[in-house]
Amino acid sequence: MIELGLSLGFILGLRHAFEPDHLTAVSTQIVKEEKKIYALKHSLAWGLGHGIVLLLGGMILLMLELTLPPTIESVIELLIGIVLVILGFSSLKERRTISTKKTFMIGSAHGLAGSSALVLLITTSFTTVSERLGYIIIFGIGSMMGMLIVAGMLCLFQEKKGVGLQRTAAVMSIAVGVGIIVVKGAYMFHSVSR
Repeated sequence: MIELGLSLGFILGLRHAFEPDHLTAVSTQIVKEEKKIYALKHSLAWGLGHGIVLLLGGMILLMLELTLPPTIESVIELLIGIVLVILGFSSLKERRTISTKKTFMIGSAHGLAGSSALVLLITTSFTTVSERLGYIIIFGIGSMMGMLIVAGMLCLFQEKKGVGLQRTAAVMSIAVGVGIIVVKGAYMFHSVSR
């Protein structure tokens, strides 16, 4: 039964990489790269940042038996929305990419935003701390693999579309970022006004 749960963690990690905020964060960088190896490096940097913070955040929350309050999660997600808007506009303005260190930091922010929800999921599904940490690790590996698949797909499209794909990625990043800002802002406003 544990093997099934861990396998599911890998599959859900793969799927997780295809969520709109993750796709747009990485695509704004990948489509600017002329060499595929650099696009893969950005995907790997994002995936490592995401996975490491997810693991560290998950470990801390598990060991202290805590979850992040919804307001803190919303603030983190709101900041991610702002980062996506900034990435989108900067991608429209210039062809130059950011460093893989910055891509790692963006992935880290996404990992921080998702750690509490993941811990809530695994505490109801697994009984021991080692099983829960194993799930987080497998989920993170799945997420990294999914991001590498995203990079490969974007590299194929980039060969055919060129700069048009960069504009599309930029506009999508802005749109997803604004969507997150509106939804999380409304949630936070509603929470405070109660």
